[in-house]
Formats: sequence, structure tokens, C-alpha cells
Amino acid sequence: MEFLGKIDSVLGKYSRNQIRFISLGILIGVIFLDYATGVELSVSIFYLIPIAISTWYGGRRAGILFSLLSIISFFSVDIPERTYNSSIVLYWNLTTWIVFFLITEELINEIKIRLDNANYLSKLDSLTGLYNERGFTEQARKLFRLSVRHKRPISLAYLDLDNFKLVNDLQGHSEGDKVLQIVGERLLASVRVTDVVGRLGGDEFVVLLPETNEVGAETLFNTLWRNLVQEIQEHDWPVTVSIGVVSFDSPAMKLEEAIKLADILMYRVKKGGKNGILFETFPKKMSEVPSEPLSFSGADFPDLH
Repeated sequence: MEFLGKIDSVLGKYSRNQIRFISLGILIGVIFLDYATGVELSVSIFYLIPIAISTWYGGRRAGILFSLLSIISFFSVDIPERTYNSSIVLYWNLTTWIVFFLITEELINEIKIRLDNANYLSKLDSLTGLYNERGFTEQARKLFRLSVRHKRPISLAYLDLDNFKLVNDLQGHSEGDKVLQIVGERLLASVRVTDVVGRLGGDEFVVLLPETNEVGAETLFNTLWRNLVQEIQEHDWPVTVSIGVVSFDSPAMKLEEAIKLADILMYRVKKGGKNGILFETFPKKMSEVPSEPLSFSGADFPDLH
């Protein structure tokens, strides 16, 4: 298994077109080996290598293509070296290998699909459908690295539901689950398909916005906050929302450090009275850092009543 893991770590880095060229190279090597060994020593099992690689890393179409190429190659080398008493034997052998290669390709493809689905589901939060901590971290790291590499702006928000425990205590855990589900729905409805939303556990959420500076982040989260306030008021839930948002003109730190910064900002909101948003941009001059979070109340949004 360790050997297969090493192979996967290497081949997994290549594109589908590169995988096709690799599979073709292996197939040519098997053909030469088959021709050199003659009919007395069978190497037909090695034709499964390019079939397996092309299917696993290149998809079903590539697998079918290399299954057919392997069949043609195998019999092109094998038939001239053998004498058949009847053409029926030839056709039977040909049909048997066609079925064998194609069934192998289909089994490999089905295993790959099932493993991919299981892997995807393992990265989702079962309650909200958002990414869980593992899934969010994996996706966000990729976007964060791209932002660092290309020196592009990116923003990250940390959200916490204030007094969420009261919902569970007063209205039951099913109502608490409903709160989390609706917050998750609101988050997904408010962001772009290129953004990443996750639930880190409990009532804590994170949102990563690539190609977004502080101005864009303020616009989005102020609107999101209004929507969440309206939703909370409609359901008469005893909760509010505290949000910390960090924006980077060009990140100079790791994702984990950015999450900690957003978390610190969110706790500053809580200490300042909860139910508000605090924005900061990095790099930022100390004179520009606000001493108190932006805190809101129902009076600030009279149209919500």
C-alpha cells in the first residue's frame, strides 16, 4: 500500500493529457516486451497497467480508449505467432479479452467514482452542507497560495452566533440545528461560486473570498449581516452575530495565521458588546486600526422591523 501511495502521489500531479501520454508510453513498452518474449511467455497481464492508469487518472473515456488499444496491440503481437485450428477459437479469444479488458476498466472506474464521492462527503458538514474544517482548510489553502503567488487581494471572515446556547436550552436542539442550517444557507446564498464557506464546528463559520479587498468584503458582510438579522427576527431566536473580517492586499502569511487574526477580531466584537462587525486590512498602518468594533442595533436598520 505504501508503494501504491507513492505512485499515486506522483501520478496525481499530472493533467489528464499528460496521463494519456504516460499511459501510451507504458503501452508501447508492454508491446515491445510482449513481442520480445514471444508466445511461450505471456505478459498479457501487463496490458492492464496502462488501462488502470488511464482510467484512474484520466477518466472513463481514456480507460475505454486504452482498453481497445491494448486489445488491438495484444492480438497484433499474438496472432501472427500462433496457429489456430479454427477461426472460432480466434474469435472466442478475441471476445474474451475484449470483455476482460472492458470489465476491468469499468470496475476501476466505479471504484474511483465511489472513492471520490466518499472523499468529497468526508469534507462536508452533514448538518449544513457546508465544508467542514478539513474540507474548508483544503480548499482555502489552494486559494490562499494562489493569492500569495500572484499577489492578489483576498479576504477571510470568522462568524460566531452570540448566545447560541440559549436556543438549545430554551427551544431544543432541533431548533438549534435549524438556526445553523439557515445561517449556512444564507452564507451560501450571499457568496460567489468561487468563494469557500465552512463550518468549523458548533456555531462558528468561516468564509474565504478570493480576489476581494476590504471594500468588497465590507459590502458583502454588511449585507449578509442585515439578512441574518432579518432572519433571526422573523424566527424570534435569542441570538446575534459577531463577525471578524481580515483583508489582504497581498497575503504575507499562512492561512492558519489569517484565520487566527479573523478569530481575534471576532472576539474583539464580542468584548465590545457583540452583534457587530470588525474589519481590518493587512498590511495596515497602526493609525488606521479602529479601537472599537462596528456594533449595530435594530435602530440602525429600521426597515427590518
